[in-house]
Amino acid sequence: MKKNYIFAIITVFMWSTLVAVVKLLLSDIPNLQALAISSYISSGFLLIVNLFTDKIKVMKSLKLKDIGIISGLGFIGLFVY
Repeated sequence: MKKNYIFAIITVFMWSTLVAVVKLLLSDIPNLQALAISSYISSGFLLIVNLFTDKIKVMKSLKLKDIGIISGLGFIGLFVY
């Protein structure tokens, strides 16, 4: 139970500092470059998490059709929502 509280505190800290960091980031670099940087960081983080939790096998088992469906749903979620 203590571990849950630690994760909750870390999440609140990261969420609260996000606005200030994004404001500083967008004042210095263009939007597209900021989007690319955040995409690289999040992809790298998720890859590391998948490696440590041994979920990389699931990623390797995805077919091209599955990746297309996942990408399409992500696109819809991003632009329709």
